[in-house]
Amino acid sequence: MIKLLRNVKGSDLDKILNLWLEGNIDGHDFIPQKYWQSKIAVVAKLLPQSNIYAYYDNSENIVGFLGEVDGYIAGLFVDRKFQRLGIGRQLVDYIKQVNNELTLSVYENNARALHFYEKNGFVVNTKQIDTETGELEFSMYWSQSNL
Repeated sequence: MIKLLRNVKGSDLDKILNLWLEGNIDGHDFIPQKYWQSKIAVVAKLLPQSNIYAYYDNSENIVGFLGEVDGYIAGLFVDRKFQRLGIGRQLVDYIKQVNNELTLSVYENNARALHFYEKNGFVVNTKQIDTETGELEFSMYWSQSNL
């Protein structure tokens, strides 16, 4: 089940931060782990200002989430034990229902995420170097009108 969470706090915030950290470390092995650890405090401050679409399992535990701000997908993370079960796809499909256009950024070296977004209708719009990591990232775009 997917629920929209606003002003995330408490145990929900803790779970989402853990998913964020684990997901970034797992998905970005080309970026030092300490980089992601250094960003936790910033992310903790930004999450309550975002629309968080949380995916709950049958036991009402958050096992995945998508963070969105003004049509920008800031992140999509699924607990590694629940990956490849269609949860990410369900979250993307859900956000597409409430937005006519979506954008996101993905690192070139994150081939799995790049393939996932392409498979879900996103196209590369621009390429740029992320100044913080030095990695090439793609800005991707999806539009309801392109269907």
